Amino acid sequence: MMRAGPRLILSLMLAVVGAGIVYAQDAPTAADRAVIDKCLADARKTKALPESCIGAVQKPCLDSPDGQSTLGMRECSNREMAVWDERLNKAYKAFLDQNGDTDAERDGRKVKGADLIRDAERAWLTFRDKQCDVTGLPMEGGTGAYVLIDDCYLDLTADHALWLEGISTTQ
Repeated sequence: MMRAGPRLILSLMLAVVGAGIVYAQDAPTAADRAVIDKCLADARKTKALPESCIGAVQKPCLDSPDGQSTLGMRECSNREMAVWDERLNKAYKAFLDQNGDTDAERDGRKVKGADLIRDAERAWLTFRDKQCDVTGLPMEGGTGAYVLIDDCYLDLTADHALWLEGISTTQ
């Protein structure tokens, strides 16, 4: 059996990451969480829109030397995406816990709140994925397409997390 050398393995890994086939999202760092938390706290104090915090991690990262390459741009987006994705999942779970047992009537039929919430989240995930795929079309064939797609994922995920946090705290 032939063993792949480190150079071949590294080349294959770079080809996969560069092609956008696989892009693992790391867990958010405490520092990145703190940046978003502080921004949201400041926004509440100043009555600014919480959406103004989208990009609070990404922008300074993009302005750094490490954020100047395509891979660096993607890493900057994905660092912040990890924070918003974590917030979204926490808000989704809280909303499901608060409203999952609620009986609702929709179009003359009784449904459980959990079913409505899950269906809505699945539909939103499909919408986000498709919209972000479309967002990359202007740069299709180049690595810039994945930068556009990552930015779309960040924006839509952060916006949805804020929406879920808002409706789960209105109760």
